[in-house]
Amino acid sequence: MRRAGPLLVLLLVAPPAWAEARMGVRVGDHPTHGRVVFDAPSGTSYRVEAEEGRVRLSFGGGATPDLAAVRRPPRNVLAIEAAPGSAAILVPPGTRLRHMRLGDRIVVDLLDPEAPEASATARAAAPRTAERAASSAPGTSVSRPAPPPPPPF
Repeated sequence: MRRAGPLLVLLLVAPPAWAEARMGVRVGDHPTHGRVVFDAPSGTSYRVEAEEGRVRLSFGGGATPDLAAVRRPPRNVLAIEAAPGSAAILVPPGTRLRHMRLGDRIVVDLLDPEAPEASATARAAAPRTAERAASSAPGTSVSRPAPPPPPPF
């Protein structure tokens, strides 16, 4: 009976193997996007579902994001919500998504929406940029018309 005491204490102190896995969450602001990084337990799979205004991540193995270290979300993220086995990131309309796995990290980049006037300007400038690139390419020449002769006196 004396040996059962320490074993019982060990079972009460040590978390069971089936306990919910917690994953750390970090965020960052960059010039063109906000970033949310999930420090996933080794081998955790993930799936992303994106719809207008929301990005939902589902994590294999029931890993739950721990938002305790997140003081505030990136500037282009409205909110981050965590639930057992998933996370939802609420974003403004037009936000674009890029995600990747880097080792045990799941990285979600939320790219700023394009400004309508900026994209129109970029489209208008594209032909001029292509023309300049062609004229400066090695082995390429651009013929220009000769200047008009000076007027007679």
